[in-house]
Amino acid sequence: MTCPPVQTANSIYSNMDNELDDDVAEFLKAHPNRFCAHHAAWDFSGNIWWDGTQWWEEVWQYKVVVATCSSPELLTLIHHVNDEFGWK
Repeated sequence: MTCPPVQTANSIYSNMDNELDDDVAEFLKAHPNRFCAHHAAWDFSGNIWWDGTQWWEEVWQYKVVVATCSSPELLTLIHHVNDEFGWK
């Protein structure tokens, strides 16, 4: 599965402040598979979207997609991706 082609203007999560933007998450849930939002981090970036059943994140490092991960819970997905691909 790949990220939908149209993105929202806002980030859903940033590792700088570790805050989830609930408004963006609700927007994505209201539009399954139509939009994705940015997950900003130090050593990777990600695009997150909702498919109607679970959350997905397409993980990018150095301009290359390195993984696509999913979870029914948004914060579980974010923490997994941070642990797997984040700055160590």
